[in-house]
Amino acid sequence: MHSVRVQRVDITEEAVARVIGAALGEGVAASTDGPATVSVRQGFFARARVTWRADGGVDTVFEVHGQGPPVPLGYVTLRVVNDRGLGRRVADAIKASAELGHGG
Repeated sequence: MHSVRVQRVDITEEAVARVIGAALGEGVAASTDGPATVSVRQGFFARARVTWRADGGVDTVFEVHGQGPPVPLGYVTLRVVNDRGLGRRVADAIKASAELGHGG
């Protein structure tokens, strides 16, 4: 899991999906998946889930988890691989985003 703290609290699901999609480019689909949740997919096997929460009234903490498709024997392995691959790239995109309040 990767955590990113930004100094902004009014963050929408659409903004997060847009930032991730723009940063990671073609072949990556970022879509809203409920309140304060965005799902990211790259092909069938690479998946990540982004959740966030306000912290202290001025910050937001994002948590990025690698995910795996519902393949019985490969789920745990793919989750670890995706946490280190796609999950890390998603966290880096959030860290680099001025729109989400970090940009540094």
